[in-house]
Amino acid sequence: MKKIVFFFSFLVTCSSIAQSEFNEFENGLIYSPEAISKLQEIVGDKNEAFRKCDLSKEFYSFSQTKGFFIEVKSNTEKLVKDLQSNITLDDFLKKYEIKEEPKFHLIVKSVYKNYRNEEVVEISEEPEGRSLIIGADNFTSFQNRKWIFKKYKDKSIGVFYLDEPLISKLIPRSYARMIQYSECLIDTTTTIHPKQARKTGRRSTIINEELNKRTAFFKYIDQNFDEKEPEYSDLDEEDYELYYQKYRIWDRNRTKFIKENLSKKLEFKQLLEEACSEAILSNSGHDELEGYIASYYSKEKALELKRGRIVYGSCSQDQRPRIHAMNIAQLSAESYNWDVFLRAHLNIMNDRFHRNSDGSYAWARRETYIKELEVLNINVSDLIYGISFRVKNPSKNHYYSNIRRVGRALAESDQKDEIASELVKIIKDSELDDYNRLIMFYLYHNFRYNQKDTYTKSHIEYIASLLPDYLRPNVKT
Repeated sequence: MKKIVFFFSFLVTCSSIAQSEFNEFENGLIYSPEAISKLQEIVGDKNEAFRKCDLSKEFYSFSQTKGFFIEVKSNTEKLVKDLQSNITLDDFLKKYEIKEEPKFHLIVKSVYKNYRNEEVVEISEEPEGRSLIIGADNFTSFQNRKWIFKKYKDKSIGVFYLDEPLISKLIPRSYARMIQYSECLIDTTTTIHPKQARKTGRRSTIINEELNKRTAFFKYIDQNFDEKEPEYSDLDEEDYELYYQKYRIWDRNRTKFIKENLSKKLEFKQLLEEACSEAILSNSGHDELEGYIASYYSKEKALELKRGRIVYGSCSQDQRPRIHAMNIAQLSAESYNWDVFLRAHLNIMNDRFHRNSDGSYAWARRETYIKELEVLNINVSDLIYGISFRVKNPSKNHYYSNIRRVGRALAESDQKDEIASELVKIIKDSELDDYNRLIMFYLYHNFRYNQKDTYTKSHIEYIASLLPDYLRPNVKT
């Protein structure tokens, strides 16, 4: 029976059968009243600690300037010499017969480590323009120069022109406070999954017969529950739905029998404890076993097992990664583990999961669950702004938002008027660097777009007019 559990769930998650995403408790939330009560206590302590903490940390924007990108396909050897000798812009446009003078864009520099763990510098044209990635060691030759270039394999050259030197600006204190608030709430030393966590895909819920203690535990359940499981065979869609309905009834009956009968027996408890110990030692948890451990043995140990595996989605409609994160958040809340809870919940809000494919048609059904944060008395808007600003010196493991997703979340907030007013104020603020003003414009755009009754293109165009002059022609409204 257990060997078809995954195949069945795979068909459900990747089929077109519409299901509500998560079950809600009697409080109308995806977390139990017990979990919410415990979280509210923790948030109260966190907010009090934030009021007393040192807020003197300074944050700086990514280095940026005005400029443009152009690709040149002829006279490349001569071009390299001219760029190295810092040719003037006018001479460059004339010499290389650039008929239409390029339009200025926002140029942003970011530094990170690539998949080979090598430090690289990326120079990008914003919004959504071209970019060059250059090794950090090689980039030193371009420091304080107006031209940055890279040769392509086809022998053409990608060239960035910088109107002024790249400059990093100090983030104004009012916004730095929001960033620090996010780092106060989201422990930057905590991760949801430890380094040794295993990645699970299609076979994540199959029971390994070599795990003797776990096999004995499930065999005990099967021997005591005498209702026969519905048989599965190759079925068409209508028959499959009928089978699914029968399976759900059987599964509910089985769950009820375990709760009201088996869970009270000493042998059940001993077998479950042994299966749990075996699973932890072998890092081989799975949903069904973890459910029993959480319900009848230890929420903390069930959480440890869930954190030990990273669930990958098989297709756009495979909800297992989100369900797994929600279960981690629920167990974290009930175990007073705030740091894991918040990261797991933010991953749900930001839809930060691995999938083999992800079509946009599936995005709408993935809710943001902002109300779960609002009932905890978190300053939700400050938290979201704090993870949405981009800075070059955050704490290690700082949490960054997905602007599209958190814009949708803010559209579902109870504080829409205050959010709209504050976002417009940020977009207009000339003390803030242009890159963050642009990001906040797109946050506002997504915020309004998800309020269908108030969204108008003319209004978004007006908000775009609040950006610096050179940016306005480049933004999508």
